[in-house]
Amino acid sequence: MPCHVCGLEAIERCYTCGKLFCAQHGKMNCIRCETGFMPGDRRADRISADRNRAVTLGASARPGWWRPQPADDFEPPACYQCRGLARRRCRNCGNLMCADHAAKGGLCRECENSARIGIFTLLALFVGLIALIVMSYSQSAL
Repeated sequence: MPCHVCGLEAIERCYTCGKLFCAQHGKMNCIRCETGFMPGDRRADRISADRNRAVTLGASARPGWWRPQPADDFEPPACYQCRGLARRRCRNCGNLMCADHAAKGGLCRECENSARIGIFTLLALFVGLIALIVMSYSQSAL
C-alpha cells in the first residue's frame, strides 16, 4: 500500500490520523501529524503559537482512532434487593431484579405488595359500602 504523502511503499500507519506512511515520512506518526500544519488546516492541535517552530503532539492528544481503546469499567446489573445478577426490570418502578425477587406481571415484589394493598383497600371500601346499604335497608324495614 502506498504512503499518503509520496506514494512509496508504506511501512506503518500513523498513530494520530490512521493514514499509511513510508520510512521517510514518519516514525510513530506521519510527518504531517508530527510537524506543524498543512495549508488550509486550522486544527488547534497542529498549529504552533510561533509558526517557525513545529508542533509535536503531547499527552493531551487523543489516541489513534484505529488503535485498541481501553474499555470502560463494566459493572453487571444488580438486583435491587440481593445485589445478584439482574435480568429483568420492573415495569412499574424500573428497579432491576433477579428471578427470585420478580413477581407476576413484570413487577418487583415491592410493587406487587403495593398493588395488593390497593386491591385490599378497594375491597374493604366495597365491603363497608355494602354493610352501610344493608344497615340502611334493615333500619327502614323496621
